[in-house]
Amino acid sequence: MAEKLISFTLYKTFLVGLKYIPFVIGSMSFVCVICGCLGIQLGLFTLISGIGIIPTLFWVLSSFTFKCCIWHRLPLYYCWCNHIISWIDFRWSIPINNLQMILVYSLLAIVFILMGMYFKNRYNVKQRVNKE
Repeated sequence: MAEKLISFTLYKTFLVGLKYIPFVIGSMSFVCVICGCLGIQLGLFTLISGIGIIPTLFWVLSSFTFKCCIWHRLPLYYCWCNHIISWIDFRWSIPINNLQMILVYSLLAIVFILMGMYFKNRYNVKQRVNKE
């Protein structure tokens, strides 16, 4: 009986983490990218928030496995886009200044936030109740 209680608790804990950790990772990624463009070194914060493409793949696959909504995966897709833009900038040196790079990253964040709002409203239509 104790094994079932522990496994249920671990299962629920994992699901809560699976739903909310991507949002924490996405917001920390945004802060790190903006501070990096401004030349501010955050050290420990960057170490904690830095997550690569392969570990994010685990979160995305887990999200598909446990049938989470797409808006729970959007922050992870946002992190992937940040990594791709950073890699392109590192590899070929995008010829724009830091302010324009901040605008690119902010525009990317706004696009993903709007997509998240759209998917959140689209998939929660069935749960709404009309108060007429």
